[in-house]
Amino acid sequence: MKGRSAYKAIGWLKEQEHLSSLEKLKRTAPGKRNHTYSLWQKKVKSVDLKSEKFVLQKVGYIHMNPVRAGLCDHPAKWKWSSYHAYLPHDPGDVPIEMDRVWLWTREELGAATGG
Repeated sequence: MKGRSAYKAIGWLKEQEHLSSLEKLKRTAPGKRNHTYSLWQKKVKSVDLKSEKFVLQKVGYIHMNPVRAGLCDHPAKWKWSSYHAYLPHDPGDVPIEMDRVWLWTREELGAATGG
């Protein structure tokens, strides 16, 4: 995924002549395959989100980022947060509605949430 997305993104930047963006991605020394640009950091690995509990743990971590950065004192106060979408609420009360069935079947979701 990383290789293909980097190839497409860097190709698009070249086509559109976004030279200042390309300059930010420029490598100090060519890589193994003589690549001039790098989109992804080395040694950053993706994690499979296999359970709703794990997803919610990671979402909670993300929601706390503005608090840890000192931008607000509670995730609910961060204007661009999806924090409220994860709390119980009436449909339509929050601008972001959760689609909790994007990965799991309804049966798997019910088993994971006790419903």
